[in-house]
Amino acid sequence: MSAARVREATQADAEAIAAIYAESVDAGGSTLDTEAPLASHFAAELADPKVHVVVAEREGTTVAAWGRAKPWSPKRGYARTRELSTFVAQAHRRRGLGRLVTAALIAEAEASGAHHLVARIFVDNEPSMALYSSLGFELVGIQRQIGWRDGAWVDVALLQRLC
Repeated sequence: MSAARVREATQADAEAIAAIYAESVDAGGSTLDTEAPLASHFAAELADPKVHVVVAEREGTTVAAWGRAKPWSPKRGYARTRELSTFVAQAHRRRGLGRLVTAALIAEAEASGAHHLVARIFVDNEPSMALYSSLGFELVGIQRQIGWRDGAWVDVALLQRLC
């Protein structure tokens, strides 16, 4: 893999983030969205101080992956719980970028006082399940037939990591 680095996302990254997410929507393996949000959706997320977004660049300019840590719930009792999500452009998968992004999100969440990290992953998304497990996430349970995708019910694994 060529040199990669993780950095804080900026408004200038909204288009690249939207493009990577659109690939995930089209592929259907990591989101239940059926239509990809516009870049303006991600620009709004980038402006939200409660949402932490990072990107991984390859060769210094290409945004090849991104991830976010956002509040699990608006309820005050969950204030120290974050939900993490990681997305890697198809052309850059299996090169360690997902690990770099997710590790950066974990480090920032811990530094900001988070106590509980959550990830929701399709049970058949073996690369994501393996990645999060390798970074200390434990399976809490399986939400059976919680979503509808491509004409079939899908199961989602709920994983957690305590900081």
